[in-house]
Amino acid sequence: MTTVHVCTQKELDKALAEPKCHEVVIRSPRGVWLKITDSRGKNVEVLGDAVVDVSGNVTVRAFENATVSAGDNSTVVAYDNSTISAYDHATVSADDNSTVMARDRASVNAYGSATVKAGTCVPVHVYSKTATCQGGVIIDMTAIDANDPETWCAMHLVEVDEDGQAHLYKALDADLNAGHDYRLTHYPIGHVVDDTANWVDDNRCGGGLHVSPTPWLAKTYYKEASRFVEVCCPVEELRPIDSSKAKAPRLRVLREVTVDGSPVGGGTR
Repeated sequence: MTTVHVCTQKELDKALAEPKCHEVVIRSPRGVWLKITDSRGKNVEVLGDAVVDVSGNVTVRAFENATVSAGDNSTVVAYDNSTISAYDHATVSADDNSTVMARDRASVNAYGSATVKAGTCVPVHVYSKTATCQGGVIIDMTAIDANDPETWCAMHLVEVDEDGQAHLYKALDADLNAGHDYRLTHYPIGHVVDDTANWVDDNRCGGGLHVSPTPWLAKTYYKEASRFVEVCCPVEELRPIDSSKAKAPRLRVLREVTVDGSPVGGGTR
């Protein structure tokens, strides 16, 4: 992965246009305002005292004392003492001592000691009892155990059938493989894929077979994927990792599906 550090708008535009650049780190001087309207699939971090205006389908992460103004469908993840102003359909996840001011149709996830000031119709999901929120539509998540498999399935519309099997999805290559070159895992239709030898019973990445609530979400972890399968496992064996991913020690591969979850070749589930 090639990382490019930038301080000026010219350097930023050049880095975003460079195909070999995968990550852009912005650390511009105080008082210099940079703009991003298309991150072109690159990871963008905003550090120091940098001030950045993001719009379009842009995703950035803000650290230290950075300031980000977020509009359109942009997504910002805020840490440290960063300050975010969100509007339109922007989404902000705020942690540490970050500060967010959200209006219009923006949405906020508040963690840690984040401070949020929100407009009347802004939904604010509060995940920490130390977060401070003013205004908005507060959705208190502090009493919800998102690591509980049944709760996680209900939160993310994961089907649990009458046999207690959670139905999830995996993104694969043309040969129905997933993983990295040094450890590919094959997912043949109708078979059980067993990874108990590597299983780690926790809620962290690694140590199991990773799955997502939808094929689209599965594809975000494997952008080159060309095929998708529906899999299932006993809900009690599922270990949630985050809102878009969980893991299990074994999975039964039920059928191939399209990226929208429809069975390949038509028909019904």
